[in-house]
Amino acid sequence: QCFATDVGIKDLGLLAASLDELVHQEVLQRAKNVFKAKKLPMFGHIDLKQMQEVLEQVMMGYICDSAGIQQEEREKYLSGELDIREKYPSWPSLQQFLHSLQDVMLPAQATRFHFEDLTGLVKELNEHYGRWQDGECQVLSNELKDLEAQCPGHINLRQFYSSHLHQNKWQFTESVQYLRSLGALEESETNKPRLISTNYVLGANNCVSTSQFYSQCCVNQCDAHLRKLEKAVAQAEVPADDLQAAITAVLPEPDPEGLFEKLQEIAKRHGGKVTLHGLQFAEWLHHAYPRECPAPKFKDQPEELSSHFESRTHMSSTFSDADMEAYLESHNVAESQKCHIPWTEEVPNVPLQARRLQEMTPSGGSTSWWAAFAAVSALGSLVTARVVTRNEMNAEAPTDPMA
Repeated sequence: QCFATDVGIKDLGLLAASLDELVHQEVLQRAKNVFKAKKLPMFGHIDLKQMQEVLEQVMMGYICDSAGIQQEEREKYLSGELDIREKYPSWPSLQQFLHSLQDVMLPAQATRFHFEDLTGLVKELNEHYGRWQDGECQVLSNELKDLEAQCPGHINLRQFYSSHLHQNKWQFTESVQYLRSLGALEESETNKPRLISTNYVLGANNCVSTSQFYSQCCVNQCDAHLRKLEKAVAQAEVPADDLQAAITAVLPEPDPEGLFEKLQEIAKRHGGKVTLHGLQFAEWLHHAYPRECPAPKFKDQPEELSSHFESRTHMSSTFSDADMEAYLESHNVAESQKCHIPWTEEVPNVPLQARRLQEMTPSGGSTSWWAAFAAVSALGSLVTARVVTRNEMNAEAPTDPMA
């Protein structure tokens, strides 16, 4: 236990420095492993082409980690025997990003480089990759928006799978069971389940492992809304009228009608105030801004990378084309002409942050330590993307630090 009591700014500074050093050592080891595999000199020189190849192989290693690819298959991707685009079709654009990073970080006109040049480059990659990845997340969000019918932010699961089969949407392959585990399914109508697009984009399925300590995931666009409200109301629990005034002043107009009446209902059930970071207000935000704000999880479900889901359930996290065809055939039901997303009533008004830290805390461990980690990560001292700790990913899942 690093922090068993309250965490001060000095403690956070110490933790940030310690984590930075741990990540730096991890980067060094990754770079050394690639140098050793390619039989390159640790204390000699390499040329620009070799530098590019090494940097690409380091990034391929991250992709293989996230996909849960085992060592034998990994070697085939690293050697070029297998095409990495099979697992990561955006590889060509990622290569362009890597080359542009080289152009910025390496000395102009230099033709010979040392191992230290690579480690510095990989460290910069860790710090800047999140911002590049979020562009990919925005593309994904727009593709999902194009699949919507009556309900903003929700997609008939038939349409989701059909787009993979008939519109070449390569990434839409997650199984029903894995989508349910991610909290990305709305199943109030059992024969017409809908994908919750924001939960899908923010899910562990779209995270990339760039460290054994954290993964980089898509940025939660709803956080911007909450930051504006925090600044406007400056309190954790807010009377419904004051919160409505703040929403009207600093946020876009909510989509459906009647939402402010719902805000009053939430307040009446809880002493006349709404908890800004409570589950019920999170659900209100999802109804108001379904393309930016995720539906909260009301059940204790761990966020799992696909490899952890498969280890825990012994089920595949993806559907084959045949699985999708079978699903379409068995769910041949017309889409409803009305959009009705139900509310979850009588939910304990537990602050989201408390719930989040409960999920993140190791069994028998200290909540304060992981709270400090989340706070440091939120300050942006490690990466620019949304940070998800490895403990949060691995909750109730087999330990595999690099998966």
